[in-house]
Amino acid sequence: MITRWLLAFLLTQIVEGPIYVAALRSDGPPRARATMIALALGASAITHPPLWFFAPNAWVELYLAVVTRWPDARIASATTRYIVFVVLFEALVVLVEGAYFAAAKLRRPWRWALAANATSVLVGFAVRAVFGVP
Repeated sequence: MITRWLLAFLLTQIVEGPIYVAALRSDGPPRARATMIALALGASAITHPPLWFFAPNAWVELYLAVVTRWPDARIASATTRYIVFVVLFEALVVLVEGAYFAAAKLRRPWRWALAANATSVLVGFAVRAVFGVP
């Protein structure tokens, strides 16, 4: 589990880091390169561990609570449940990372967070489809 997480985390940093550095360079106040890199890598360092380790259990609890209250909300397909999980929790990640970059005075922080995370998810799915990991 930790090896899969580490691979996913490194892939996330490789994909999102340069996007956020570009964002900070073009849409943020002037900063030292090292500061931009640290800020760029910090976003995923904050959001990735909770997403990987806690979100799946939170999703099960949330899903069960919803379908217990509203049985018609049941999603029969495991694939569709996974897609709903990814969309829901990635949206939360975009909100958190957007707030993080808003605090760092980045203009259009949620657009950059959406772009970085959408790219990361797509690359992650592609890597998984081709190599079977993470």
